Amino acid sequence: MKCMKQLLVGALLAASLLTSCKNDSVEDDNIQIDTKPLNVSDTECLKEYGKGCEVYKEGDTFEKEGMEITVNSSRITKQKGDWENLADYYPDEDENGKVTDKSCYYIVNLTIHVKDRKDHIMGFCGFKAGVLNKVTGQSIQNSSIVSSTYYNDLSETKRESDDIFVDYPKEGEDIVNQDFIFQLEDEYYINNENIFYFLVEENTATIEYDQGREHVALVKLEPQIDL
Repeated sequence: MKCMKQLLVGALLAASLLTSCKNDSVEDDNIQIDTKPLNVSDTECLKEYGKGCEVYKEGDTFEKEGMEITVNSSRITKQKGDWENLADYYPDEDENGKVTDKSCYYIVNLTIHVKDRKDHIMGFCGFKAGVLNKVTGQSIQNSSIVSSTYYNDLSETKRESDDIFVDYPKEGEDIVNQDFIFQLEDEYYINNENIFYFLVEENTATIEYDQGREHVALVKLEPQIDL
């Protein structure tokens, strides 16, 4: 599986990100059970989930992990596009490339200017696409990158490298309107109780997420749904 160099960092960060937005709850045997919908905006909920990190919207440009990143758009679809899956997501598909199981392709279109790779080792392994539940304030999915149309021009040998998501991009590159592909585990997640987000984490993010929030950025997505 790709990004093995960053697996431990990502797992620890994902675990430490789990935090609740403020809402009424009851406790039973030390288990907190949320009982009411949140009365806060999606942006506020994401900001609390991120322990105060910056929260952007589609169309904004921000700098993280040595890259200037603009999220142009997002979409969720069952239809495979012009890319090769490079990580461990191989859904059941029909003869036309349409997913037939409960999962979906979760796509974020990005424009990126790569300013510095020397001091930023994560590369695209710092990219995640997730789903936050507004009722609990918890992330119910956090998918690492599966592929990107950015890789289409690379040789087959380079695409087969276990380190492809770390080795690329190269410093000074301009990546314009390329799709970055993630996995949505279950189409059931597409409902009004959930918020879709894009996450960028730097290699300096730590297990104590409240100390590393300046190294993390969240983008609230408004995905086009095409099932």
